Amino acid sequence: MGETYTYSILIADDEPISRTFLQSTLLPHANKLDMAEDGEEVISHILATQYDFLFMDIRMPKMNGIRTMKLIVSAIPPEKQPVVIAMSAGFDRETYEECQDTGFSDFLPKPVNEGMLSLLLRKWGPHTPGWSAYSSTDLPDHELLNLARIKELKELDDSEATHEVVQKLLGLFREECPQQIESIKAAVETGDKTSFVNISHRLRGSLLSMGLDKAAEICKRLESVPFDTDALSALEKLEELRSVYKQSVAEFFTYMRA
Repeated sequence: MGETYTYSILIADDEPISRTFLQSTLLPHANKLDMAEDGEEVISHILATQYDFLFMDIRMPKMNGIRTMKLIVSAIPPEKQPVVIAMSAGFDRETYEECQDTGFSDFLPKPVNEGMLSLLLRKWGPHTPGWSAYSSTDLPDHELLNLARIKELKELDDSEATHEVVQKLLGLFREECPQQIESIKAAVETGDKTSFVNISHRLRGSLLSMGLDKAAEICKRLESVPFDTDALSALEKLEELRSVYKQSVAEFFTYMRA
């Protein structure tokens, strides 16, 4: 499946069995692997060391994961922040949305599934501070897509260990991205600036993760449109996003089926 990348990783979990399982599972993917049992220890580690990944349980003693994440966002420059994965034995919608709003990159249900863990590492690896440029010299340039990212997803889909997880991811991709585009339109029409910015930002992250770089770039520009004073420009940009997204999805699945 190509070159194996390793990362500096911090695991934060107060439950010894869960922490040890994660340690053994992540060890082959780590060039540095540290452990923390509560939020205070996380902050101490983060201030002393730049990590690529932080896998953090959101219900830790002393300082829970949500509060810890807020401190990380306020204390660490964005380009030096690790990719932070929220872990929990149960995510309800309120907790899920709170984690998204706080700055977590993704979610890992417990008990941890090794296939899901592998997918998260490959999905978010290019977003980590220590990532060196992804080698894609064997791939042609594409106007709409990041073919290196799609190649990764296809390799994961072809693997028995991660096929099921990738299929679930593709299902969410088909369902949620069009819904988010419609939610952005509704936010413009109702003048809901907070939803407009938050949904646009989340959608951009999803598009980048799936390799739809052109659509993600339009989404980034959409975020900066002052829709409260120029709703027409926001709607025009949204229609451009909708069109590029439709083209990109068709191309994306052509490559995934190849």
